Amino acid sequence: MKYFDKFESFKKAEDSWDKKAKELSRIKALKTQSNPKNTAILEKENIFLRLKSLFYILKTDKNKKLLKYFLKSPISYSFNLLSSYFLKKPYTYQNDIYFFNIKDEKELNKLLIQKNTILIVGFSYCHKPFECPSMRFSKDCKYDYSNDICAQCFIGKCINTISDPSAIFLNILDINHIGEKLFEIKNSNPNKKIIYILTACTLSIKMFADLSNMLKIKGISIPLDGRVCVNFKNFHLAEIGIKKNITSVREFHKKKILEFLAIRRNKKLI
Repeated sequence: MKYFDKFESFKKAEDSWDKKAKELSRIKALKTQSNPKNTAILEKENIFLRLKSLFYILKTDKNKKLLKYFLKSPISYSFNLLSSYFLKKPYTYQNDIYFFNIKDEKELNKLLIQKNTILIVGFSYCHKPFECPSMRFSKDCKYDYSNDICAQCFIGKCINTISDPSAIFLNILDINHIGEKLFEIKNSNPNKKIIYILTACTLSIKMFADLSNMLKIKGISIPLDGRVCVNFKNFHLAEIGIKKNITSVREFHKKKILEFLAIRRNKKLI
């Protein structure tokens, strides 16, 4: 049973969670470091960045899993990918949220209450707490409310809101990991609509954009704040677990993510 299942309303559950988290932050707060924004300039977004991203994904596809999935439907995937490259922007950007194959929040909210959907909720490992009991650079997550670390963790809070048995939670280790999982979930559920809510650094979001369009999957990506990766060198080091600084989710985005999860939880699927 998830923690939010114990309460009659989302608000009461959230208030209870936040009360404990606030108390713990005074007694046994999570370790934090000065977390200013990176002042380095993000790699310029253009077709060269997008092609460079594709090359990076292929180069780091060590087990050729992505290639094997691609070869199951090479013509349609090639057409979708080329179509995406012809778009000036492979996403819609509104209110600091990246939308993929979705117009806006209104359309996402409608999808969240549809019965024939599978919701994927994914978080970049780099904003897991340093003290994470499942280790920071790991796809595992305890999301245990009785654990003083988990009870202060935004990721743990989000997972405890999800009661939908078909929902899939992911701690994202690298861009290939999320690509493989999307291929896998899509192929395993051909009659379902896949929708996702993911957190990632802006560079990762832009690298991932054309892949998402190739799969024709609908979803949103929330950009992380703080010491995010701004170039391929930093990005590659982070993907192999070399990242001293922690990233974060802004309060505005936390509120938005919880609003979306509340819609999924509170509404009867239609």
